[in-house]
Formats: sequence, structure tokens, C-alpha cells
Amino acid sequence: MIYLSIRRSIRELFGKLGEIIQTLRESSEIKVKNLQKLISNVVEHYRLSEGQRDNILMAFGAEPEYDKLGVANAVTLAARKEESWEKSVEMERIGGHLIALPAEEFKAMDEA
Repeated sequence: MIYLSIRRSIRELFGKLGEIIQTLRESSEIKVKNLQKLISNVVEHYRLSEGQRDNILMAFGAEPEYDKLGVANAVTLAARKEESWEKSVEMERIGGHLIALPAEEFKAMDEA
């Protein structure tokens, strides 16, 4: 009985891992057309400050990847510059939310 439970848990774990890998792969295929506009829309949508915007742009410049994953990485990298733990965690959440954002919504932020 324990063996079956462990086996089921391992299957579920690998299933979730596969979903995460697929999401990240799809995120790297969604290219950014207008980085400045996209970052401005992200800042406006999530009510971030100009300082946070600048940190996101600097983080993007450090590791430029012109795709959805690259933008999310820049946001989470910019979270390290935050002075408080709470703001840092919120920036990390925003980066995660960008990854989970449906492709059409992300593309709309890039084109708006």
C-alpha cells in the first residue's frame, strides 16, 4: 500500500515538473516586440514605481532575452534591489505572474 502511494506521488511530481518545463519553454517562444512599451505597461499594470521600472530595465540589460521568460527573469532579478523583504517578494510574485499570464494577454501588453 505504501509503495503505491509513493509511486502515485512520484508520478504527480513528475507530471507537475513536466507542466512547469512546458510553461517555461512556451514562455521562451513568445518574443518581445517593443521592450520599452512592454515594461512601461507592466509597471503601470502592477503599479510599480519609476525606480522599480529602472531596476527592471537594468536587470534586463544584464541578461537580455527578448522573450516572455526574459522579461519575467528581469522582474525577479530586479526584486533583489528592493529595500524591504515584502517588496522583494511582491516583485518575485509579479515575475511568476508574468510567466503564468496567457500568451494573448502578454502580447497585448507588448502591443498596447
